[in-house]
Formats: sequence, C-alpha cells, structure tokens
Amino acid sequence: MKNKTFRLRSELLRRAERRAAAEDRSLNELVESLLESYVSAPARDPIEAMLAQAERLAGERGPVEPFEWTFTRDELHER
Repeated sequence: MKNKTFRLRSELLRRAERRAAAEDRSLNELVESLLESYVSAPARDPIEAMLAQAERLAGERGPVEPFEWTFTRDELHER
C-alpha cells in the first residue's frame, strides 16, 4: 500500500468524514471506494460511452433488427 498526500478544503474534508462515519467506514475506505469506482467506470470518450450504453441497452432489449424502424423523407425532416 502507498501513502499519498492531498490538499482538501476544510469543509469538504469535514463533510466527507461525517458521511464516512455515517456509513460506518473510515475516510480511507471511502476514498478508496470512490477511486475504484472512478477507474472502473467507462472512459469519458463520448464514442466509447455511446457504445457502452448501446451494448447495455442491447443486453436489456435484445438485438435490434437493421430495418426495424422505417421513416419517410418527410418524417425524417419533421421538426
């Protein structure tokens, strides 16, 4: 395990300590959990995020047939 020093605003630190205590966790456990979630989350790249969401939705709904939705030219350009 490594140690790292951070500078935080006093009020932010107090609120984080209170929340960790309310969850019966140490501040270290809270920060470790938040960092783990952060690095495990999909990248912020919009294309990757869109693909990840499409895969998630496809898993819920099943694959979409290529020509399941059809629109007329007027419907496509309707505002």
